[in-house]
Amino acid sequence: MKKLVIMMYHRIVQRKIEFKKSPFNLTEKEFEEQIDYLEKNFSIIDYSEFKEIINEKNFNFKKTPLLLTFDDGTKDHMKFAAPILRKKKISGIFFIPGRPVLEKKVLHAHAIHEILINTKDKSAIVKKIDDYYLQNGLIDELKIFKKNNFCSDQF
Repeated sequence: MKKLVIMMYHRIVQRKIEFKKSPFNLTEKEFEEQIDYLEKNFSIIDYSEFKEIINEKNFNFKKTPLLLTFDDGTKDHMKFAAPILRKKKISGIFFIPGRPVLEKKVLHAHAIHEILINTKDKSAIVKKIDDYYLQNGLIDELKIFKKNNFCSDQF
């Protein structure tokens, strides 16, 4: 069976932000260690190779092909991830959302994340987030949010 792995990164930081659950943050060192591991165990591909795979023009890799992606276009991608990728001659796809650039507004997920990181008593904020999701008919999204502990008193 042919398969392709897509690895998505959110944040690469200089040092870990101190809070209990952050599946999104890796330190620069952790990121480089992951890239070393991925290089040894996968064929890290670029966008043109990805297109060839999708268009069924190429699937001749010694190891499972892996595409690196970076979500949300944060500065840390350019500051920490890009130099490591350049040094190793590896590419990735960086997804830059238009809203923060065009409207000069923070993405909702980033705003919530920052508020939760910097708030001691999270229960009132969690209640407001719950109410927002419930009032706007976003029950499935709320379940996903809670399942992944993005929004709990344990955060």
